[in-house]
Amino acid sequence: EANACRVLADWECQVRAGVSAAAAGEASGDPVVHARGLVAEALGRSRTRDYSLSEGLLAKAQWVLRDTRSPEMSADIYLNYSSLSHSIGKYGASVEYAEKGLAALTGSKGLAMQVRLLRNLARSHTELGQLREARQALDRAELQVERIDDPKLLADVLLEGSRLARSTGDFVAHEAKAKRVLALAEEGDNTYTESLAREALGHGELQRGRLREASREFDLAYDGFARLGLDREERRVLRQVVPLKLQLSAPRSEIEPRVERLLSLESTLDAQERSNAAAEYELRLERMRQDAEIKTLETESAHSRERQVALERTNRLTISVMIASGLAITVLV
Repeated sequence: EANACRVLADWECQVRAGVSAAAAGEASGDPVVHARGLVAEALGRSRTRDYSLSEGLLAKAQWVLRDTRSPEMSADIYLNYSSLSHSIGKYGASVEYAEKGLAALTGSKGLAMQVRLLRNLARSHTELGQLREARQALDRAELQVERIDDPKLLADVLLEGSRLARSTGDFVAHEAKAKRVLALAEEGDNTYTESLAREALGHGELQRGRLREASREFDLAYDGFARLGLDREERRVLRQVVPLKLQLSAPRSEIEPRVERLLSLESTLDAQERSNAAAEYELRLERMRQDAEIKTLETESAHSRERQVALERTNRLTISVMIASGLAITVLV
Protein backbone atom coordinates (compact mmCIF):
# COMPACT_ATOMS: atom_id res chain seq x y z
CA GLU A 1 0.00 0.00 0.00
CA ALA A 2 2.81 2.42 0.88
CA ASN A 3 4.50 1.73 -2.47
CA ALA A 4 1.23 2.25 -4.36
CA CYS A 5 0.70 5.55 -2.54
CA ARG A 6 4.25 6.61 -3.48
CA VAL A 7 3.57 5.95 -7.17
CA LEU A 8 0.45 8.12 -6.94
CA ALA A 9 2.33 10.79 -4.92
CA ASP A 10 -0.21 10.50 -2.10
CA TRP A 11 2.20 11.26 0.73
CA GLU A 12 -0.32 11.25 3.59
CA CYS A 13 -1.47 7.80 2.45
CA GLN A 14 2.15 6.64 2.33
CA VAL A 15 2.78 7.86 5.87
CA ARG A 16 -0.28 6.02 7.20
CA ALA A 17 0.64 2.80 5.38
CA GLY A 18 4.25 3.06 6.54
CA VAL A 19 3.15 3.46 10.17
CA SER A 20 0.90 0.38 9.86
CA ALA A 21 3.64 -1.67 8.18
CA ALA A 22 6.18 -0.74 10.87
CA ALA A 23 3.73 -1.69 13.63
CA ALA A 24 2.96 -5.03 11.95
CA GLY A 25 6.66 -5.77 11.49
CA GLU A 26 7.41 -4.93 15.12
CA ALA A 27 4.47 -7.05 16.38
CA SER A 28 5.58 -10.06 14.31
CA GLY A 29 9.21 -9.69 15.33
CA ASP A 30 10.33 -9.15 11.71
CA PRO A 31 13.05 -6.44 11.75
CA VAL A 32 13.15 -6.14 7.94
CA VAL A 33 9.41 -5.43 7.63
CA HIS A 34 9.64 -3.12 10.66
CA ALA A 35 12.48 -1.18 9.02
CA ARG A 36 10.72 -1.08 5.64
CA GLY A 37 7.67 0.48 7.28
CA LEU A 38 9.84 3.09 9.00
CA VAL A 39 11.59 3.93 5.73
CA ALA A 40 8.26 4.24 3.89
CA GLU A 41 6.99 6.62 6.55
CA ALA A 42 10.27 8.58 6.46
CA LEU A 43 9.95 9.10 2.70
CA GLY A 44 6.39 10.36 3.09
CA ARG A 45 7.45 12.71 5.88
CA SER A 46 10.33 14.13 3.85
CA ARG A 47 8.01 14.82 0.89
CA THR A 48 5.89 16.98 3.21
CA ARG A 49 9.09 18.71 4.40
CA ASP A 50 9.05 17.18 7.87
CA TYR A 51 12.78 16.56 7.57
CA SER A 52 13.68 16.21 11.23
CA LEU A 53 11.12 13.49 11.87
CA SER A 54 12.14 11.77 8.63
CA GLU A 55 15.76 11.68 9.77
CA GLY A 56 14.73 10.27 13.14
CA LEU A 57 12.74 7.48 11.45
CA LEU A 58 15.71 6.53 9.27
CA ALA A 59 17.96 6.42 12.33
CA LYS A 60 15.42 4.17 14.06
CA ALA A 61 15.34 1.88 11.01
CA GLN A 62 19.12 1.53 11.22
CA TRP A 63 18.83 0.65 14.90
CA VAL A 64 16.11 -1.94 14.20
CA LEU A 65 18.43 -3.62 11.67
CA ARG A 66 21.48 -3.56 13.96
CA ASP A 67 21.54 -7.37 14.34
CA THR A 68 20.12 -8.23 10.91
CA ARG A 69 22.17 -8.42 7.73
CA SER A 70 20.05 -6.98 4.91
CA PRO A 71 22.12 -5.24 2.19
CA GLU A 72 19.05 -4.05 0.29
CA MET A 73 17.46 -2.49 3.38
CA SER A 74 20.76 -0.82 4.30
CA ALA A 75 20.96 0.53 0.75
CA ASP A 76 17.35 1.73 0.98
CA ILE A 77 18.12 3.65 4.16
CA TYR A 78 21.17 5.26 2.51
CA LEU A 79 18.97 6.10 -0.52
CA ASN A 80 16.53 7.96 1.70
CA TYR A 81 19.32 9.74 3.55
CA SER A 82 20.62 10.78 0.11
CA SER A 83 17.20 12.08 -0.97
CA LEU A 84 16.75 13.89 2.34
CA SER A 85 20.19 15.54 2.03
CA HIS A 86 19.36 16.64 -1.53
CA SER A 87 16.05 18.15 -0.40
CA ILE A 88 17.78 20.41 2.12
CA GLY A 89 20.58 21.39 -0.29
CA LYS A 90 23.32 19.16 1.16
CA TYR A 91 24.41 17.86 -2.24
CA GLY A 92 27.83 16.62 -1.12
CA ALA A 93 26.21 14.55 1.64
CA SER A 94 23.66 13.27 -0.87
CA VAL A 95 26.49 11.99 -3.08
CA GLU A 96 28.21 10.31 -0.10
CA TYR A 97 25.06 8.51 1.01
CA ALA A 98 24.29 7.35 -2.54
CA GLU A 99 27.82 5.95 -2.85
CA LYS A 100 27.46 4.15 0.50
CA GLY A 101 24.20 2.62 -0.70
CA LEU A 102 25.83 1.39 -3.91
CA ALA A 103 28.74 -0.06 -1.91
CA ALA A 104 26.25 -2.09 0.16
CA LEU A 105 25.00 -3.87 -2.99
CA THR A 106 27.08 -6.17 -5.17
CA GLY A 107 26.58 -7.61 -8.64
CA SER A 108 22.96 -7.75 -9.74
CA LYS A 109 21.62 -7.65 -6.18
CA GLY A 110 18.89 -5.04 -5.76
CA LEU A 111 18.98 -3.73 -9.35
CA ALA A 112 16.05 -1.36 -8.83
CA MET A 113 17.71 0.01 -5.70
CA GLN A 114 20.98 0.47 -7.59
CA VAL A 115 19.14 2.45 -10.28
CA ARG A 116 17.53 4.73 -7.67
CA LEU A 117 20.90 5.33 -6.00
CA LEU A 118 22.52 6.10 -9.37
CA ARG A 119 19.67 8.51 -10.15
CA ASN A 120 20.29 10.32 -6.85
CA LEU A 121 24.03 10.33 -7.53
CA ALA A 122 23.50 11.91 -10.95
CA ARG A 123 21.05 14.47 -9.60
CA SER A 124 23.38 15.68 -6.86
CA HIS A 125 26.44 15.69 -9.15
CA THR A 126 24.42 17.89 -11.54
CA GLU A 127 23.63 20.34 -8.72
CA LEU A 128 27.33 20.45 -7.82
CA GLY A 129 28.23 21.20 -11.44
CA GLN A 130 30.02 17.85 -11.78
CA LEU A 131 28.44 17.05 -15.13
CA ARG A 132 30.89 14.35 -16.23
CA GLU A 133 30.24 12.34 -13.04
CA ALA A 134 26.50 12.94 -13.43
CA ARG A 135 26.61 11.62 -17.00
CA GLN A 136 28.52 8.50 -15.93
CA ALA A 137 26.02 7.74 -13.16
CA LEU A 138 23.07 8.22 -15.54
CA ASP A 139 24.64 6.01 -18.20
CA ARG A 140 24.91 3.22 -15.62
CA ALA A 141 21.33 3.83 -14.46
CA GLU A 142 19.92 3.79 -18.00
CA LEU A 143 21.81 0.58 -18.76
CA GLN A 144 20.42 -1.19 -15.69
CA VAL A 145 16.86 0.16 -15.75
CA GLU A 146 16.25 -1.52 -19.12
CA ARG A 147 16.62 -4.87 -17.29
CA ILE A 148 13.74 -4.02 -14.92
CA ASP A 149 10.03 -3.85 -15.71
CA ASP A 150 9.35 -0.65 -13.76
CA PRO A 151 7.87 2.20 -15.85
CA LYS A 152 7.86 4.61 -12.88
CA LEU A 153 11.58 4.07 -12.25
CA LEU A 154 12.33 4.36 -15.97
CA ALA A 155 10.45 7.67 -16.00
CA ASP A 156 12.50 8.92 -13.02
CA VAL A 157 15.77 8.09 -14.79
CA LEU A 158 14.61 9.68 -18.05
CA LEU A 159 13.54 12.85 -16.23
CA GLU A 160 16.97 13.09 -14.64
CA GLY A 161 18.55 12.59 -18.04
CA SER A 162 16.29 15.29 -19.45
CA ARG A 163 17.35 17.68 -16.70
CA LEU A 164 21.04 16.98 -17.31
CA ALA A 165 20.65 17.41 -21.09
CA ARG A 166 18.90 20.74 -20.54
CA SER A 167 21.66 21.94 -18.23
CA THR A 168 24.24 21.28 -20.97
CA GLY A 169 22.13 22.93 -23.68
CA ASP A 170 21.28 19.67 -25.47
CA PHE A 171 17.61 20.49 -26.03
CA VAL A 172 17.09 17.74 -28.60
CA ALA A 173 18.01 15.04 -26.06
CA HIS A 174 16.11 16.88 -23.34
CA GLU A 175 12.90 16.96 -25.37
CA ALA A 176 13.23 13.35 -26.54
CA LYS A 177 13.59 12.07 -22.98
CA ALA A 178 10.79 14.24 -21.61
CA LYS A 179 8.42 13.12 -24.39
CA ARG A 180 9.29 9.50 -23.69
CA VAL A 181 8.31 10.09 -20.05
CA LEU A 182 5.08 11.65 -21.26
CA ALA A 183 4.33 8.54 -23.33
CA LEU A 184 5.01 6.30 -20.30
CA ALA A 185 2.69 8.41 -18.16
CA GLU A 186 -0.11 8.33 -20.69
CA GLU A 187 0.31 4.56 -21.13
CA GLY A 188 0.09 4.02 -17.36
CA ASP A 189 -2.53 6.76 -16.82
CA ASN A 190 -0.24 8.40 -14.24
CA THR A 191 -1.16 12.08 -13.84
CA TYR A 192 1.75 12.81 -11.49
CA THR A 193 4.40 11.57 -13.92
CA GLU A 194 2.64 13.31 -16.82
CA SER A 195 2.71 16.60 -14.90
CA LEU A 196 6.43 16.19 -14.16
CA ALA A 197 7.08 15.59 -17.86
CA ARG A 198 5.04 18.68 -18.81
CA GLU A 199 6.95 20.74 -16.26
CA ALA A 200 10.27 19.51 -17.70
CA LEU A 201 9.15 20.39 -21.24
CA GLY A 202 8.08 23.82 -20.00
CA HIS A 203 11.53 24.54 -18.58
CA GLY A 204 13.12 23.53 -21.87
CA GLU A 205 10.86 25.84 -23.85
CA LEU A 206 11.52 28.65 -21.39
CA GLN A 207 15.30 28.26 -21.71
CA ARG A 208 14.96 28.47 -25.50
CA GLY A 209 12.92 31.65 -25.21
CA ARG A 210 9.71 30.06 -26.55
CA LEU A 211 7.43 31.67 -24.00
CA ARG A 212 4.02 30.69 -25.38
CA GLU A 213 5.02 27.02 -25.66
CA ALA A 214 6.48 27.16 -22.15
CA SER A 215 3.29 28.71 -20.80
CA ARG A 216 1.19 25.97 -22.41
CA GLU A 217 3.31 23.16 -20.89
CA PHE A 218 3.33 24.78 -17.46
CA ASP A 219 -0.46 25.19 -17.62
CA LEU A 220 -0.86 21.47 -18.28
CA ALA A 221 1.53 20.61 -15.43
CA TYR A 222 -0.33 22.96 -13.09
CA ASP A 223 -3.71 21.41 -13.95
CA GLY A 224 -2.38 17.92 -13.24
CA PHE A 225 -0.86 18.80 -9.86
CA ALA A 226 -4.03 20.71 -8.91
CA ARG A 227 -6.21 17.67 -9.69
CA LEU A 228 -4.00 15.54 -7.46
CA GLY A 229 -4.11 18.08 -4.63
CA LEU A 230 -0.30 18.40 -4.50
CA ASP A 231 -0.01 21.91 -3.10
CA ARG A 232 3.78 22.24 -3.14
CA GLU A 233 4.13 21.03 -6.73
CA GLU A 234 1.22 23.30 -7.71
CA ARG A 235 2.92 26.30 -6.09
CA ARG A 236 6.25 25.46 -7.74
CA VAL A 237 4.68 25.53 -11.21
CA LEU A 238 2.53 28.59 -10.49
CA ARG A 239 5.71 30.51 -9.67
CA GLN A 240 6.68 29.92 -13.30
CA VAL A 241 3.20 30.41 -14.76
CA VAL A 242 2.26 33.79 -13.27
CA PRO A 243 5.32 35.78 -14.49
CA LEU A 244 4.98 34.15 -17.90
CA LYS A 245 1.31 35.13 -18.19
CA LEU A 246 2.17 38.71 -17.25
CA GLN A 247 5.05 38.78 -19.72
CA LEU A 248 2.77 37.48 -22.48
CA SER A 249 0.03 39.99 -21.56
CA ALA A 250 -2.45 37.16 -21.11
CA PRO A 251 -6.12 38.00 -20.53
CA ARG A 252 -7.03 39.05 -17.03
CA SER A 253 -9.37 36.04 -16.76
CA GLU A 254 -6.31 33.76 -17.05
CA ILE A 255 -4.04 35.68 -14.70
CA GLU A 256 -6.33 36.57 -11.77
CA PRO A 257 -7.34 33.04 -10.66
CA ARG A 258 -3.73 31.88 -10.83
CA VAL A 259 -2.45 34.85 -8.84
CA GLU A 260 -5.15 34.29 -6.20
CA ARG A 261 -4.32 30.60 -6.00
CA LEU A 262 -0.58 31.32 -5.74
CA LEU A 263 -1.12 33.81 -2.91
CA SER A 264 -3.36 31.32 -1.10
CA LEU A 265 -0.79 28.54 -1.45
CA GLU A 266 2.06 30.79 -0.34
CA SER A 267 0.14 31.71 2.82
CA THR A 268 -0.97 28.14 3.63
CA LEU A 269 2.35 26.46 2.91
CA ASP A 270 4.34 29.16 4.70
CA ALA A 271 2.24 28.51 7.80
CA GLN A 272 2.84 24.77 7.48
CA GLU A 273 6.57 25.28 7.04
CA ARG A 274 6.71 27.56 10.09
CA SER A 275 4.86 24.88 12.04
CA ASN A 276 7.30 22.23 10.84
CA ALA A 277 10.22 24.49 11.71
CA ALA A 278 8.81 25.03 15.21
CA ALA A 279 8.30 21.28 15.65
CA GLU A 280 11.84 20.64 14.44
CA TYR A 281 13.17 23.25 16.88
CA GLU A 282 11.29 21.58 19.74
CA LEU A 283 12.68 18.22 18.69
CA ARG A 284 16.21 19.60 18.66
CA LEU A 285 15.68 21.11 22.09
CA GLU A 286 14.41 17.75 23.35
CA ARG A 287 17.47 16.05 21.89
CA MET A 288 19.73 18.63 23.54
CA ARG A 289 17.95 18.03 26.86
CA GLN A 290 18.36 14.29 26.43
CA ASP A 291 22.04 14.75 25.57
CA ALA A 292 22.47 16.93 28.66
CA GLU A 293 20.73 14.32 30.82
CA ILE A 294 22.92 11.58 29.39
CA LYS A 295 26.05 13.63 30.08
CA THR A 296 24.84 14.30 33.65
CA LEU A 297 24.24 10.57 34.17
CA GLU A 298 27.66 9.77 32.73
CA THR A 299 29.27 12.33 35.06
CA GLU A 300 27.41 10.96 38.06
CA SER A 301 28.37 7.43 37.06
CA ALA A 302 32.03 8.46 36.76
CA HIS A 303 31.90 10.12 40.21
CA SER A 304 30.24 7.02 41.64
CA ARG A 305 33.02 4.85 40.24
CA GLU A 306 35.62 7.20 41.68
CA ARG A 307 33.93 7.04 45.10
CA GLN A 308 33.82 3.24 44.88
CA VAL A 309 37.52 3.07 44.04
CA ALA A 310 38.35 5.47 46.87
CA LEU A 311 36.25 3.44 49.32
CA GLU A 312 37.94 0.21 48.26
CA ARG A 313 41.35 1.88 48.67
CA THR A 314 40.36 3.10 52.15
CA ASN A 315 39.10 -0.34 53.11
CA ARG A 316 42.33 -1.96 51.95
CA LEU A 317 44.33 0.59 53.94
CA THR A 318 42.19 0.00 57.05
CA ILE A 319 42.64 -3.75 56.77
CA SER A 320 46.41 -3.30 56.32
CA VAL A 321 46.58 -1.08 59.44
CA MET A 322 44.54 -3.61 61.44
CA ILE A 323 46.82 -6.47 60.39
CA ALA A 324 49.92 -4.42 61.20
CA SER A 325 48.46 -3.48 64.58
CA GLY A 326 47.64 -7.13 65.30
CA LEU A 327 51.19 -8.16 64.41
CA ALA A 328 52.63 -5.40 66.63
CA ILE A 329 50.47 -6.50 69.55
CA THR A 330 51.48 -10.10 68.99
CA VAL A 331 55.18 -9.12 68.98
CA LEU A 332 54.73 -7.06 72.14
CA VAL A 333 52.95 -9.93 73.90
